[in-house]
Amino acid sequence: MPTRLREIIYFLNATNLKGRRKVASMLLNYGQDWRDIITSEIDNSLSAQRLTGKPKPFSTYGETRITLFSWQEGILNRDLALALEHTKAAMLVTNDSDRLLLEVFFENTGAMKGIDFKFLSLESLGEYELRKLRPVAETLRKNRIEKVKKDGGKIGRNAPCPCGSGKKYKKCCLISVSQPH
Repeated sequence: MPTRLREIIYFLNATNLKGRRKVASMLLNYGQDWRDIITSEIDNSLSAQRLTGKPKPFSTYGETRITLFSWQEGILNRDLALALEHTKAAMLVTNDSDRLLLEVFFENTGAMKGIDFKFLSLESLGEYELRKLRPVAETLRKNRIEKVKKDGGKIGRNAPCPCGSGKKYKKCCLISVSQPH
């Protein structure tokens, strides 16, 4: 198991936070490839924060839906409102029924110092909040597609959609990209 993930699991085990077993189970449910990706994304986020001073959230999709934020002491202070808004928008983009917001706190040396998490559900969002989040979700969806195009060129029609919905690109965002709004 990758070191960063082991640190998170050990920390969860040592706390009395309600829901900690569910979070640990979700993380342990992933195969080795996803565990490596999550660990790599945490390290990438910490490095990027030192350069930009901005958060670099990471989201997983499918059965286990997690949005992970890393916060670094002295470099990037926690912004819970931003983390909640981004996680809810990610839930809307993919029409997930629920999603885990996992926040991992680090010292400026890179050593982990804490964890917080919240389980969010789509049904708990009121109509006002949904109206407010829809433009944020649309921007997030477009940014994901643009990033994939920028990094890898053309997206194949039968490739998984970069928005994270789990659908083929042709059945998901290709339709909205090719139709003018």
